[in-house]
Amino acid sequence: MKEHNLIQTAYWDSVAANNKVFGCDEMPYPAKREMERFFEFSGFKGGENILEIGCGTGRYTLALLRMGCRVCATDISSESISVLKKSAEARGLDNNLSLEVDTFEDSGRCSRFTGKFDYVLFVAVIHHLDPAKKEDIIANAVKSLKAGGKIIALEPNPFNPLYYLLYFWRWCARIKGKNRWATEKGFLRTSTFSLKKLFHKSGLKNIKVCRYAWLPSVLGNSAPFILPVNDILNKIPVVREMSAFTWMSAEK
Repeated sequence: MKEHNLIQTAYWDSVAANNKVFGCDEMPYPAKREMERFFEFSGFKGGENILEIGCGTGRYTLALLRMGCRVCATDISSESISVLKKSAEARGLDNNLSLEVDTFEDSGRCSRFTGKFDYVLFVAVIHHLDPAKKEDIIANAVKSLKAGGKIIALEPNPFNPLYYLLYFWRWCARIKGKNRWATEKGFLRTSTFSLKKLFHKSGLKNIKVCRYAWLPSVLGNSAPFILPVNDILNKIPVVREMSAFTWMSAEK
């Protein structure tokens, strides 16, 4: 495995091994609100066949399974897949779940998925992909879609200045000995322009964009006024360009 993937795998294996409750049922209200709005944007109704690339320990996966979706969840981290498997089994949600450790880089291996899914979901994953393989991965994801199927992506916005403060602080603190920046720096290439260009090159059409948050939503746990403030900020044209997240939908 190339160095990029080795760095990603080592980091996320470590995170999964030390944070096994990431996909827990009891989400704080700001996180639940964010997920519900994201699902509304995505158009998930329940019952769809969904391929989730980069599922992690399954916070979104478990929510989709509760909605009655059938999910094939893949991740580069075997530890994350193991945690998700146990979480789904413990909640009785494993009947409609299949799991695989996969980078989604090999078109031959991915051919078994051709035309099978209504949606392919990337939740904060595209910026973690190997830059040299990113176009191949998106192309493989597109091939996995049925005609008219959609790719749904959630990505951090590199124009939000708060990310740089966060990563600088984490770099200085070396939290738990982990260098988060080494795994996250790809977000510099996930502007709306870059994502649209990537999707267009893969033949996707009807690209829709939504902005979400500006200040960290997690602050809403202790300061509820943050949530309506974020809604207001995202209605201001210039400020909106610096939102915390970009949500994107594109059709095959």
